[in-house]
Amino acid sequence: QASRTEDNRLYVMKWHKLYKTSKDGREDEEDEEESDNEDSEDEHEAALESKATPHPGGVNRVRAMPQAGHIVATWADTGKVHMWNLDAQRKALNKGDRAAPQAKPIFTCESHKDEGFALDFSPNEAGRFLSGSNDSQVLLWGPVPGGWTVESQQPFKGHKSSVEDVQWKKLGNSFQSTFASCSSDGSFKVWDIREKDRKKPSINVPDAHGGSDVNVLSWSPIVGELIVTGGDDGGFKIW
Repeated sequence: QASRTEDNRLYVMKWHKLYKTSKDGREDEEDEEESDNEDSEDEHEAALESKATPHPGGVNRVRAMPQAGHIVATWADTGKVHMWNLDAQRKALNKGDRAAPQAKPIFTCESHKDEGFALDFSPNEAGRFLSGSNDSQVLLWGPVPGGWTVESQQPFKGHKSSVEDVQWKKLGNSFQSTFASCSSDGSFKVWDIREKDRKKPSINVPDAHGGSDVNVLSWSPIVGELIVTGGDDGGFKIW
């Protein structure tokens, strides 16, 4: 967060000149290592390049769409969620161009009543999206031609405090319609978007970390029914 609102930036970065570390293939390359050490260290120093574009307000969190990495979502401290197309910045990095045109949001949601941190793109359906905020609600977004439709009149309501994280299920039963959310109210919940009653989670764990805030969660990418949560108690749990 910049000291002045107009100085906030969204960065696209790219690493160059990445080489094996001294630990990679050590057993097979001990003889070669001595000669390699004679080379100039500067020749093997990694370089990080970036392109920036102005962002309206501080950036609380950023997520990229798995199916199209140049489509990016940001949670701003202004209480708005922005969608961006950063393809020009990505291409400028790949081509080594010095400058890239400034990007502007291609879509903005102002339906939340407060700022937030929780964002996630569906790994299963391109463009489907979730946002959760300090207003304790989670909104479902659906892709439409030219943007998104946000189901602001049908939020998922169940948490009593800020929603800290959300994530779509990756594998397993009903994975395409299932997501989880966690909150500073100490709970985490699992939801099915096919359920008409959006105050009714499929699973509710009200005291997941002994009364502490639950800040993060993640579904297993290998065993679909497993989920891990982390809280202010300094621990994590697998469910």
